Amino acid sequence: MSTLLFNKSRPFGDITNRPLSNPTNNNHVKRPAPQHHAFKPLSANKKVRVHKTPVVQKSITKPNYIDIDAADKANHVEASDFAAIIHTNNLLAERTHMPCSNYIKTHQTVTPKMRSILVDWLADVCVTLKLCDKTFHLCIHILDRYLEKHQPTVKTLQLVGSVCLYIAAKYEEIYAPHANDLSVLSAGAFTMADVFTMEAHILNALQFQVTTPYTLTFFARIEKTLFAKGITPLVAHKISSTAQFIAELAMVDGLHLNYRPSQLAAAAVHLAVNHLNVPISWCESLSFHSGWQLCELHSCALKLKELVCGAKYPKNGRFTAIHRKFSATSTLMCTQI
Repeated sequence: MSTLLFNKSRPFGDITNRPLSNPTNNNHVKRPAPQHHAFKPLSANKKVRVHKTPVVQKSITKPNYIDIDAADKANHVEASDFAAIIHTNNLLAERTHMPCSNYIKTHQTVTPKMRSILVDWLADVCVTLKLCDKTFHLCIHILDRYLEKHQPTVKTLQLVGSVCLYIAAKYEEIYAPHANDLSVLSAGAFTMADVFTMEAHILNALQFQVTTPYTLTFFARIEKTLFAKGITPLVAHKISSTAQFIAELAMVDGLHLNYRPSQLAAAAVHLAVNHLNVPISWCESLSFHSGWQLCELHSCALKLKELVCGAKYPKNGRFTAIHRKFSATSTLMCTQI
């Protein structure tokens, strides 16, 4: 056993080299007790000056726009408490997945004319399969995002467009069309196995980010503003259908790539109101709820007007799917503008 080199009572030795103070020793220095000063009461005759801070009253100006969600407070389906927040988030989210405006001009395998033929054929397929308008708009958005990053061959271009429609239908429709239906409509240009393989390829290319606002998303908000301005439902439906017709013409032409979806929707509604001679101006309510001032819509509205005037009489019968779609009675024959 090795001997202990330290004292058990003081295992670390005397660090200060001074004798430890005994806590029981009463010779320690006593501190004087604190003195409590008594405050003298104020005399009743003495006046006290109170400095009052002047209150600056801010002038609260009432907004000039209409609260279009006030009438839907009792309707939980409309989600009036969150409608404005959802619309604001859509305005921010539309910039995230916008394709480049001039990608089709620099594309190596697909020309603007080939893209227009494909979009026109997809519009016919949507009418044949009785798909909703949201499916068509989302399909074109997925198609442009995919073509921006990849170079499909001419032979597989129809397959790419069909699969984009297949993905959009799965996302928007209650009963999506079968893959065999697309194969039949393409006259056997591809098989069901090709559809499934291309579907996985497109979704991986988009990183499964399909949720994105498109032009049709912003039409509902603007149409609701027209209702609040006192427009009758029939006239509001006529304006909305005409604006959608103009927007879909821009999708076939590729003009929509130069503008944001919300800007295209607002410019199309502004052009539709002018064409239909509706006695309503682009007021502050429409600017607020659409997100665009009138001065910001002039260039887009002029381009759309040139497109509509040139599309009244399609040459050689090409790109007429949108005209046939909106010539029906259900759309109030919006092509006659």
